[in-house]
Amino acid sequence: MQTLSRRDLLKGAAVAAPATLLPALAAAVPAGDDAELLARVAVFRDACAQLKPVRAACNAAYEAAWEQAEAEGLFPLPEGPHGPRWERFQAIRAAHGSPDLYDAQMAAARAMREAAAAVFALPARTLPGVLAKLEIVRLAYGDGDGTGDADILEAQPFEDDETWLDLVLADLRRLAGGTRS
Repeated sequence: MQTLSRRDLLKGAAVAAPATLLPALAAAVPAGDDAELLARVAVFRDACAQLKPVRAACNAAYEAAWEQAEAEGLFPLPEGPHGPRWERFQAIRAAHGSPDLYDAQMAAARAMREAAAAVFALPARTLPGVLAKLEIVRLAYGDGDGTGDADILEAQPFEDDETWLDLVLADLRRLAGGTRS
């Protein structure tokens, strides 16, 4: 039996909450106060949509290059990351477009991290704003289809070394206390 850490339980609750509790609450609250935040969330969604096909193409190109290299008997690479076998493997990768696709994937992931930082830099002023922040967490972690990347949110300290969860909880506390920032 696997035991979940407190952090894993909190993450699960934060990702599950948008699908259960908050939509009903948020529907009753206008999101006009969070127009800037929602615009930033839209930028994040666009960045996420751009990353998924690039990542799939990058993975496919690398796998095709690897299969070709195996078929040519290049592995193992006894000389490590240099020598004629390594150079041939790099040429195969280049022929499949793997290096360029990798660069494109890294650029798309960087755009997604920057968009996430922009979202979490603004406090949510309404429940729809909190919901939008939680929805991008789900997008960042993925839907179990292998397209998520926890590093989009986890590897990035936000302001004052806070995590995305710290910031969302602060938004909820502020809203529950009736204060706005």
